[in-house]
Parts: sequence; C-alpha cells; structure tokens
Amino acid sequence: MKSFYVDNCVTSISNEDTLYRFIEESKHILATACFDLRGWEHTSLKIGRDPSDPIPILGLLWNKDNIFCDTTVLKCSSFDLTRRNVLSVVHKIFNPLGVLSPATLIPKLLIQKSWNLKIDWDTVLPDNYIRENFLPENDTISVSFVCANCRIAPFRKTTIPRLELLACYIGARLSTVLVKAFSLENIPVFYWSDSSTSLYWIERNENWGVFVKKRVQEIKSLTSNGTWKHFTGNLNAADLPYQGFSISALVKLIWWEGPDWLKGIEEKWPKTEAVLNDEDIQSERRKLLLLI
Repeated sequence: MKSFYVDNCVTSISNEDTLYRFIEESKHILATACFDLRGWEHTSLKIGRDPSDPIPILGLLWNKDNIFCDTTVLKCSSFDLTRRNVLSVVHKIFNPLGVLSPATLIPKLLIQKSWNLKIDWDTVLPDNYIRENFLPENDTISVSFVCANCRIAPFRKTTIPRLELLACYIGARLSTVLVKAFSLENIPVFYWSDSSTSLYWIERNENWGVFVKKRVQEIKSLTSNGTWKHFTGNLNAADLPYQGFSISALVKLIWWEGPDWLKGIEEKWPKTEAVLNDEDIQSERRKLLLLI
C-alpha cells in the first residue's frame, strides 16, 4: 500500500519474472475489492507503449527509460487580472514538495489582500494592487532540500511569538510525515528555531494559556524523539518563504542546501544563547484567580 499515490501505483521490481508475478498478484488482490488495476507501464521494451512517450503520473510526465520527470511549462496567456484568474494561475503551479514556496507566496498575498476590496471574483483588480512590488566543508556530509511548507499569517491579529510557535508546529508535523514516508524512525532528528520564546515554551512544563499549551503539547508529542536547538535569525534559510522571492533570485539562495555549517560535524554547529523576552513569556501564562 505504500506504493500507491492517489490512483497510481509506483514501485520498483528487481527483474522481469518478479514483475509479471507482481502484476498478476496485484490485479487479483485488488479485484477482490472491486479495484481494476490497468494501464501498466515499466522500463521493459518487450511490452508497453513506445519508450519515447512520457508517462503521466500525478500531473508529472515521466520518461520511463531514464526515470526522469519534467513539469509541463506553465503558459499564461494575456487576461484580465481578476481574483479568479490569479487563483487559477497559482493552482496551475505543481508544487507538492514546497520547492517553489517563496515564489508562490507573492500571488497568494495578492489574493489575500484582495479580500479587503470586497469585490466579486471577476472584477479587475485596481492598479495599486497589480503594480505593487514584493520584495562542502566536509566531503562525508551533504545537505539536500526534501520538502517545505509555508502559510500566510491570518488577518486576525496574532502576536509574533504565537506565529513563531505555529511555525514550530508546522515544522514538527512536516518532519513527522517525512520520517514516516522515508522509514527513518531510528535516526537522530534536530529541530531548529530562531524563536527564543517558542523554545522556552516547548522546553518548560509550565501552566501556559490555552493557545500555547495546546500547541506545545502537540509539538512535544510529534517531536518526542528529536532535539530542539536555537540559532540566530540571520542563519535561518526557512525564513525565505516568508519574504517572497522571484524564481530567478530563488536559484541563488541557501534555500536549497541551507547554511554551510549544516555540512559540518555537530560539534561545530552554532551555539547561541537565547535572549528571552520576559514580557512575551509572561503574557501566555495561565491566569489564576485566588478567592479568600
């Protein structure tokens, strides 16, 4: 079942004899639940379509001979810039792993801001909305981008420390998914944050208010086998999606491999002293009422 992605089964077989047996057994097993497995494709040249034809899987076109996929070029013709059209273009960008998150942030922000105008979906956005500008050390260690996730802060006013705690929660959830997907349950996991306040909340078993208490409980549950560490904000590559970058600028950034020190041994990782904001911390303590 781990080989199924929506309605596609993608797996690897060691030889052709095993392949044919896998096909027959899979069809038989799934048929008992009224699932018809069909449209089989593989790298063998004996059966199947022309190897030069790409195979569509979950929106991507794969060349089955060299196991290479290429995304379809996004073609956007000239159209009126309405909320509906902006939303349509954003959802045409295939970005399941969050690789393009910093670039897709800008149109998402444009959609969010357009809600304040209280116009319908097919009204052209005003010019002031349209024209706004958004702004190896060790050969045995390598760092690779795997997956990312980012969200836009809600309209409802939320304190920066709370948003930073939510970022820790999003990271914890994403890490849990990746560890399970890659069967990496037995490796050490490190979680990095530049929020001193969030780390204080996570590390202390104190009587926090409802919002902080609930998120901290969930974070601890998801990261019980990991280690939280603090580093300064200027070293944080994960801040890039929240700034927004064009595609041309994105390719030159540390987004893909992170800061250089991650490629070094653990003993050389930065050791920073977290500077706590007592006001932020105290504001989330549960209020107690004493009656005498």
